[in-house]
Amino acid sequence: MADRVLAGNDWLREQAMGMGANAVTLEVAEDVNRFKARDSARNGIDSSRIVVGWLGSTSTVKYLTAIQPALKQIASRFPQVQFKQMGGGDFWMEGVPWERLDWSFEGEVGALLDFDVGLMPLPNEPWALGKSGGKARTYMAAGVVPVCSAIGYNLKLIDHERTGFLCNSESDWVGSLARLIEDTRLRQRMARAARIEVAERFAPQDIARKLAANLHAVADQRRKAV
Repeated sequence: MADRVLAGNDWLREQAMGMGANAVTLEVAEDVNRFKARDSARNGIDSSRIVVGWLGSTSTVKYLTAIQPALKQIASRFPQVQFKQMGGGDFWMEGVPWERLDWSFEGEVGALLDFDVGLMPLPNEPWALGKSGGKARTYMAAGVVPVCSAIGYNLKLIDHERTGFLCNSESDWVGSLARLIEDTRLRQRMARAARIEVAERFAPQDIARKLAANLHAVADQRRKAV
């Protein structure tokens, strides 16, 4: 019954088209200006304090368990690393000393500005294919290097080893995190590249223009049909 369906990624668009919809992909905007306070030199300025973080909700924090073996290895190998998760409630993981933070819109910016690396593990299932990279894109906007499952929209969002890391296996997770922890310059370079990528691809004013163009097109079609 919809005149047009706006989908956050190509997989969602294709699902809608398969049901007969007139569907187009409209990627989600991200405002890097939320994170103006970020000092580009912050990332890795103190190698004795590196924060690996996760941002989400109580319904998605369970996906961290998929990479628990990798995180346990990292925690054991790099005792200087701090692990922080925001929004996961009372989530606990044996072998990984998570610091838990309650989510709030006001607190989200401060938490992200404290992260050096952001985690986004996902299960290999259709639900994950429908996700449009919100968590990873927010990390990137904040100058946080995303380390994500190599699935779905993440493959389009992240340029592997330039703006983030894409992982398929436990060894991928361990290797990617270890590289970022050990190599300050790599971490800084990727954080800057990720932030620039989001600013250029997902600026709210650009996405708004695309949204407006779609709405005008639908309105024009309606007028012609009358």
